[in-house]
Amino acid sequence: MANLDEPLRKVLGDKTAKALEKGLDLHTVGDLLHHYPRRYAHRGELTQLSGLQDDEHVTVMAEVVKVQGRTLSRNPGYVLEITVTDGTGELKLSFFGRKGSYRPEKDLSPGTRGLFAGKISTYRPRSGRPVRQLAHPQYKVVHEKAEEAAQEWADEIIPIYPSTKSLPIEAISTSVETVLSQLDLPADPVPAALLQRRGLIGLRDAYDGIHRPRTWDELGRARKRLKWDEAFVVQIALAQRRMAAAALPAKPLSLIHI
Repeated sequence: MANLDEPLRKVLGDKTAKALEKGLDLHTVGDLLHHYPRRYAHRGELTQLSGLQDDEHVTVMAEVVKVQGRTLSRNPGYVLEITVTDGTGELKLSFFGRKGSYRPEKDLSPGTRGLFAGKISTYRPRSGRPVRQLAHPQYKVVHEKAEEAAQEWADEIIPIYPSTKSLPIEAISTSVETVLSQLDLPADPVPAALLQRRGLIGLRDAYDGIHRPRTWDELGRARKRLKWDEAFVVQIALAQRRMAAAALPAKPLSLIHI
């Protein structure tokens, strides 16, 4: 079991802990649990591509509509180009290398839906309009479930975390799942009576709700509790600062003789 002060290396192992430390400056279980998702995707709807800007690091949800490869004329080599759409725009995923060496060609067939992450850029082909692309994006295939679970699949909420190029899409969410499964919290620091009076959920439920919400209402309750905690900590810090200032001995003003 792990508490909030537990070093991540003891829970996740050295390799993953070093990646989280180097990429996101996360050192402890508490650091990781307070690395909240940037936003949440809804599997039943696709993320808009129309508003993406060059040089923006993005994670989008989209569906594969076309897969094709072509040989590069200037440099010996091959590029696999996968076109994805969200219904409002298109984006090209480009993978450079040797023909037949691409796992994405097996994973990302037309009709496949997934999460794709990378840096947006634009290139202009010899003929035609400029094309927006993600070069060598990280990706996660979103598998459909059986028909009887279709509604559950469509309603699932997917946390999307702030990440870096060196961290795969699933690394953070997998690490959070591992930490939550081993989390051992002491008694809630906020008294039960105060939680009830403020309409707040417990801290453990808040961590579960912010990282793996089952419903949007659950996510809202988790946000409310964690925002209240942040405001409470700020108020305590200010109060301590006022008390420290009041405890300082008063210094008489020295007279200045002209």
